Amino acid sequence: MAEIQPKFTVLLDRKGTSTRGLESGITLRGAPMYREGNTGVADSIQAVQEAGLLQVPSYLLVNGRIHADRESKKPMESVWTQWHNTLGERLTVAVEQGYRDIPKGTYVVDVQNAGLFMPRPDMIQAAIKESRLVNRAYPLSQAEKDLLLGERQAYQFDGITVKTVPVTLFPSYAAFLEASQNPAFLDSMPVYAVVRPVDDGRKNPSGYYPIQDQLENPDLVIAAGGKAPLRSMILNDTGEARFGWSQFGSWHDGYTTADTGRAVVLGNGDLGVGCNSDLLYHYLDGRSVGVAPEALGARHEARRAQSLDDVVRR
Repeated sequence: MAEIQPKFTVLLDRKGTSTRGLESGITLRGAPMYREGNTGVADSIQAVQEAGLLQVPSYLLVNGRIHADRESKKPMESVWTQWHNTLGERLTVAVEQGYRDIPKGTYVVDVQNAGLFMPRPDMIQAAIKESRLVNRAYPLSQAEKDLLLGERQAYQFDGITVKTVPVTLFPSYAAFLEASQNPAFLDSMPVYAVVRPVDDGRKNPSGYYPIQDQLENPDLVIAAGGKAPLRSMILNDTGEARFGWSQFGSWHDGYTTADTGRAVVLGNGDLGVGCNSDLLYHYLDGRSVGVAPEALGARHEARRAQSLDDVVRR
């Protein structure tokens, strides 16, 4: 197992209370693996896996941002001041024959906490070295499309190996919104995919836009795990924009190249969510975040205990 020597750790969750300097509850932190070079993104993922850690999806990093620097007038913690590659993918998919609930057409498909290429650094490395990237994006095979949209499965690293796992597939953004309204939606670290017609995806602007508009942007809502966590990340407890920002970023590639996929990148500061970069983000560098499986397990048990306490108090 590779030695973990990150310069920073990344806040992913903080729950509980502090009394007379004593903290109780959950504090969860991840280890960012920064790698440079042509295959930097893939190499950073590989480093996470060699350390026996789990790749972190976009919505868990958003959760860390919710709890970081709540009282500060500027971002201080690395979860805000650094950009990170996440275990999230945005795909442009041409469906020729149709699948269950997905007729023939072209779609934007967002995948969180699993994927077709982000959990498989060897596939990314090969595509780069063999010059198979299409418009600097990962080329999707028919088998990969069938796996996700037909079998409703995707790849995920479990701390030991990469395997296929079930995906909760939402055939529309409306279906995702309904499910994500449940406050417990993200508690189990779900693997989900959201399917939208490509014309709907193109209606969402790419760039910096006023925060009140971005709170309703599906590109941000899906990556954050719902409207509530997105609001909590961008707004403070009084409903004002955090850190004095008036705009927030959301970026895509225009979805002009069918059967390709890009990583979901959480940009530093107000850059927001980027799905417009190639797999060589930031001049070929990569920064993926890993978290220990046992730490996630402890977080799950603590959340479960808190939920039971809430039931008892009612």
